[in-house]
Amino acid sequence: MTELASDFAVLFGYRWYRDFPVTRTGQLDTANRATWSKHVASAAVDCASSLGLFYRAEEQSLTDAVYLDTDARTLAKLEWEWLDWTARRDGWWHEYEQLLTWASGEEAPPGLDLPFAALIYYSRRDRVANDEDSMREDWTPEIPLVGIAITYHVDSGVRELDRLRIQTYAGQRSRLVADRPALPWEFGNRRF
Repeated sequence: MTELASDFAVLFGYRWYRDFPVTRTGQLDTANRATWSKHVASAAVDCASSLGLFYRAEEQSLTDAVYLDTDARTLAKLEWEWLDWTARRDGWWHEYEQLLTWASGEEAPPGLDLPFAALIYYSRRDRVANDEDSMREDWTPEIPLVGIAITYHVDSGVRELDRLRIQTYAGQRSRLVADRPALPWEFGNRRF
């Protein structure tokens, strides 16, 4: 695990709660797919700023975001999607495969900062262990992947968010960084 990837994982884990798109008394279904995408993008922008990197959206083959250093070297590629991981595995979209291809062919740039990839995705609570096992088996590059799973269950046709799980993957190994409530009002008496 690189320091940069580790710092991102921790920062995102806290930034997720800031400016949360629904309130404790609001309904989660009032926030649509676009709202959640904007929320993830906002967290990603804030993390880039905290890491001292530039954030660029929809660049380099339409990657959701890249982080660049002052020499314009790509130090991270980020993808996120509202679709459930199972839909991904059935070929509905290829963001994960793009990250895997990039990390497999990427050479570490000179200097201290090694690149990383990040995938922010939603997974049904009863499937997240299988999803994480699949990623650990698939992710053979040594360039790490920060996998951020927002788990949920469906209640009356509405996604109810459960957990925020952050794992790092490299060389078919994984490490759990965080497993906490996905909703800020369930994460203790904190002010985000």
